[in-house]
Formats: sequence, structure tokens, C-alpha cells
Amino acid sequence: MKVWGCALALTAISCVAQPELPLGNAAGVTQAPAASAARGATGWMPQILSHGEPYLPNFSYAGYHFGERPLPDLPPTLEVADFGAHPDDALDDTEALKKALAAASAAPGPVVLHFPKGRFIVSDILYLERSNLILQGSGSGPGGTELFFSRPMVEMPHNAVIQKIERYLSENDKHADGKAFSAFSWTGGVLWTRRKTEPAQNSLARVLDGKRGAHTVHLDKALALTPGSIVRLRWFNRAGDDSPLLRHIYGMDHFAFGPRLSDPNGEPIATEEATVAAVQGAELSLVQPLLHDIQPDFAVDLVQPEFLQEVGIEHLTISFPEEPYAGHHLERGFNGIYLTGLAHSFVRDVQVKNSDSAILSDDCANLTLAQIGVSGRLGHYGVHIGDVFDVLLRDFRIDSDEFHSVSFNTKARANVATLGVIYRPSLDQHRGANEQNLFDDLNTREDRPKSKLFEHGGADYWGPTHGVFNTFWNVHIEFTNAARGFPMTLGKIEDAGPARLVGLTSNVKIKVDYARAYVEGLGVPGIAVPSLYAYQLEQRLATAKQ
Repeated sequence: MKVWGCALALTAISCVAQPELPLGNAAGVTQAPAASAARGATGWMPQILSHGEPYLPNFSYAGYHFGERPLPDLPPTLEVADFGAHPDDALDDTEALKKALAAASAAPGPVVLHFPKGRFIVSDILYLERSNLILQGSGSGPGGTELFFSRPMVEMPHNAVIQKIERYLSENDKHADGKAFSAFSWTGGVLWTRRKTEPAQNSLARVLDGKRGAHTVHLDKALALTPGSIVRLRWFNRAGDDSPLLRHIYGMDHFAFGPRLSDPNGEPIATEEATVAAVQGAELSLVQPLLHDIQPDFAVDLVQPEFLQEVGIEHLTISFPEEPYAGHHLERGFNGIYLTGLAHSFVRDVQVKNSDSAILSDDCANLTLAQIGVSGRLGHYGVHIGDVFDVLLRDFRIDSDEFHSVSFNTKARANVATLGVIYRPSLDQHRGANEQNLFDDLNTREDRPKSKLFEHGGADYWGPTHGVFNTFWNVHIEFTNAARGFPMTLGKIEDAGPARLVGLTSNVKIKVDYARAYVEGLGVPGIAVPSLYAYQLEQRLATAKQ
């Protein structure tokens, strides 16, 4: 059953009378009684909104064109059948589809490459390598378009990206269960967006000042930028483990950070792909608010990235053979979609079946992933939101058991997962400076005796767990086989920046053990703002009209 644009109706459970709405607290263990799954019944307003404290990021800029435009709905311009790809004939369509993509890449203007209904057999990676290109099927449901990939990526030619990861894994002696890590554990997909060439990341200017949550920065020199340009701000740690920048990003003092973070000669600790709203000399006004302060003792510079834009994948199913899962970090490469090098692009109405990872993403900004379904056997990632900024995952359903249902992975910043239904939830906050991400208005179902809601991954050298202001808002967890007479502990998170947990409910008594978290409305149903993302977007757009 699909559930798009609404929450799954879970069975309401009678529960004890609710106490008065608890105040938010700053840290420690918080307990709550069992709660009904009903929402909107009492209409309590979170104090973190009405009081404006503590700090809460503005998540409303996530998504395609900052949520200000609908996703495009364009008619086909090319048909795969014209290049010899025909459904339901039991023949391999790979070469015909490669010809169709080559023609689409060479065609002028926006191109919509259309698939009719039926099953296509594919045995190699299909690359999308230009802007203004949409891969469009004829529906993701029964009788729609199915791309059946007959073999895993481990059996396909390994491109330069995979070869680089294989060298990294070998050099770092990465093993799981006595076997070498798979290069496909978190990388690659049978539908793969990428730039044909990788641009140089040359520093263009130093960034002198700016304030978290504000929209203005000053550079050490004027640049030839125009409104609409995308710039990348980069924060570097140049002070080792005692870095004021690390303490700012994590909101933690007196902590031994992992060596990947504390290396004073390392890569950027945080980045932000912001869009220029206005230019006045060396002053830039940005569309999105700054994630972090910019101070003299922070090493911050500016580069100009290159992205493909207006790329889409829609209205189709990606399926794989029903083979057993090879194991965590031993994946064979049954990966669906890998999004890289994109801005203002989308995936819509896509089902992925029997995957190791359904959707993976890195090096992207302002994507919308909408009406996504993941089903079939056990896998690694349902949806992996990696080193990306302002990505919106909405109206999704994950019915398969995954090590990480939804993952805000290493260096994920300002991303949103909202209006989702998840079986056996693991809302992963992967180590590695992931920060200011939002899990929002989610319904989850747990049939295991103990919840893995907050269970996270990532190597210790990327520790601690996450940076500042990761937020869980109106998340309901329904235990189907749990005893009702004792609190169910959710956590334990000890090494993380300050989080926000607002409106977390369950059908059983729950206890949250989450250090440095602001907790409000634990176990109290009926939050007046079911979606923080939708609330903030509505507020922003209303203000813009004034």
C-alpha cells in the first residue's frame, strides 16, 4: 500500500491520563507514559517555538528551489523505443538505453527521456551526465515501468570512483567478518548522476565574518558573483583537538575528537552550499541562513562549485534479483540510485525493490526526493543522505528491514526527512560532522523487543556522533510486540552535540537517554505543529509576501 502525502494510520492505544505538558530540559534521562498515536487532539504548542529558545535552525530552505517551486511536470521529448529498447521481450536493453542516453545528452534544451509501461532488463550502470535531463517512466505501481537490473555492480566495470574507494579500503585495512569491505557499501548506483569532469576547488576568497542564522557574509575581496550563483563556504580546523571551531560545530567542550576531525591539515570540517541573493562589493547576501559563525580564529574560505541542475528521475520502479543480502559492509552492489554533483534536482515516484541501498547521495544541494518506496529483503541503507546540503526527503515509505532506514551520513547538513512511514526504524546519525538535520512527522513500527530508533553508525575516527541541533520532531514509534509495563529506553546517546527532541511519542512507556538534548512533550500526543518543516516554510513564504 502506498501512502503519499499523509501519515500511516496506526491503531490508537488506550493509555494512562497525560500529565501537564512537561517543560523542555537541557540534558539527561527523561521518562514519559505511554501515549496514543492520535495527533492534533490537544493542540499543544511547543515552547521552543513560542519562546524562541533554545536555538532551532530554520529547516525550510531544504528541497528543490528551496521549496518555493513545485516539481516540474514535463512531457516526453524522446522515447527509448526509438533506440531499440522494448519492454517485456526478455531481451537485455542495456545497449539500446545507452544509445538513448547518448542522444539525450546531445539534444538541445530540456530533454525528457520516456519509458513506456513494462519491464526493461539492464545489466550495466546508466549514467545521467547533463543538466536539464529527466528520466521518466510511466508509473511506479503495478503495470508501470520497471527497470530490472540483472546483476550487481561488483560484476560491472569499476569506474574511477569505485577504484579510488577500493584503494582507500585497502590502504586502511577495512574488514568486516574477516572479509574486505565492499566499495559499494555506501557508494554507487545503477542509475548514477555525475559530472563528466570534476571541477577544481580553488579558493577564491577568505570569508571574514558572519553569524549563525544570519544571511550576510563579508569577504576579503570583491568577486564577480551574481544573484543565483551557488557558492561553497568551507570551515577548516587549523587548531587541532583544542579547536574553537570544533567546539562551535559540536557544542561540546573538553572532548577528545576523532583524528579525522582534529587533524589540523585535514579537509574541511563543515561546508555550506549557499545561493547568492545579492552582491554589494565584498558583501554577500545569501538565500539560506549561515550554519555557523565566521570568526577570525575560524579558517573559512569560499569556492564556487559546479553542479548539474534540473535533473530528474521519476515514475518508475528499480528492481533487483531476490538474492540474499551479502552482509553489512560486504554488499555486492545492488544499489538503486546514486546522486552526485546535483543541485535543484529531484527523484519522484520511485520504488526500489531488493536493494543493498535504495538511494545514496553525495556532493549535492537542494534536492527533493518525493514519493519514495523501499521494499524487499534486508539491506544497508534505505535512503542515504550523505555529504549533501538542504536535501528534502518527503512522502516516503520504507517497508524493508535496513541497517539504516534513513541516514544523515558523514557531513550531512541542514537536511530534512518528513512525512515518512518506516518499518523497524533506525534513524541513523552517522559520525562525521553531520549536523542541523531534521527527522520530522514520522510514523514508525517496531516489532523487535528493543528499539534501534537512535542507533547510529560511523567509525570512531569521525566521532563524536553528531554536531549541533539535530532535531527529532513529532516522531511516533509503535511497538507491536513489546511489554507495556515498563519504560522502553530510547538511546543511549552520550557523545553528541545538543539535539532537540520535541513530540516523541509511543504506544508504550518510553524513556529517553540522550545527553545534551532539549526534550519537550515526550509522550504527549496532539502537537499543534505536526511538521516543523512545513510550519517553518509556511512562515517564511508568508513573510516574503509581506
